[in-house]
Amino acid sequence: MSKTLAHAMTTKHRQRGASAIEFSFVFGLLFTTFWAVLSYAFPFFLYQVMNQATAETARYALRIDPSQSNAAIVTLAQARLTQELSVLPPRLRRADTVVPSVTVQTIDTFRTLVVTLTYPGCSSSNKVACIVPPLNLIGFSLPNLSAFSTTSRLRLENM
Repeated sequence: MSKTLAHAMTTKHRQRGASAIEFSFVFGLLFTTFWAVLSYAFPFFLYQVMNQATAETARYALRIDPSQSNAAIVTLAQARLTQELSVLPPRLRRADTVVPSVTVQTIDTFRTLVVTLTYPGCSSSNKVACIVPPLNLIGFSLPNLSAFSTTSRLRLENM
């Protein structure tokens, strides 16, 4: 064997574990990036669904007979809100994850339908409401979700 061929073989033998180490560094970076994109995209989706549900419930209330009582209007609006939230997975439709509130308030002699959906956020005390399990890295948590809510208001006709 020539010297260059023997040198090439020993160099290749010494480099055998280098690709595994490089892969572990690159995989860690790619996985963290993938997790960050996924764990922040899902809450944005939830916010959009909540926003759409409150708006559609308020629009639906326009078709309700305004001569009905406040309790009847609230019942019909809650049924519509439940229907609008049916696109979410069952785990997110629970009352401890997405908290619905439908009320009819009287403001300056006008009846106003107020539809609110609230997500309580993902904290150490409220692990049940976590949309995506947080990934704890070197002192910070990915994602670090706080509470958010959407509200739609609609002024109803007077009786």
